[in-house]
Amino acid sequence: MVRIDSYLANKSAAVGDVEDIAFDADGMQRIIDDTNDLIQRKLFKAKQEATDVTEWILTQPNHPAGDDFVLFAREHAQRYSQFNDEYVDSLRNFVKKLEKLRADVTNREDDLSWGFDKGMQA
Repeated sequence: MVRIDSYLANKSAAVGDVEDIAFDADGMQRIIDDTNDLIQRKLFKAKQEATDVTEWILTQPNHPAGDDFVLFAREHAQRYSQFNDEYVDSLRNFVKKLEKLRADVTNREDDLSWGFDKGMQA
């Protein structure tokens, strides 16, 4: 079993502690689950909050900052929304790759186990 041992795995990283995760099917599943959790809890929440604020700004009657501000806010809200969507898409693609890798590792381990068991019976 390969372990991720590095400076970051043993020290507190800028975003918090980095776990020591085994490079096996269970370790990959933990990464898949964490990434899906990030998408569901953080990114969807961030997008919804940005949408709510933008809608509030854009629905204010006779906004005191004027039409230029409203256009500016709308343009940047659309850019943020597009960025968020692209980020979610890239994370989902990352998860798909991890799921395929996890399946490949599991199949390889099963094949090795079968071969070992077959050899023991001979």
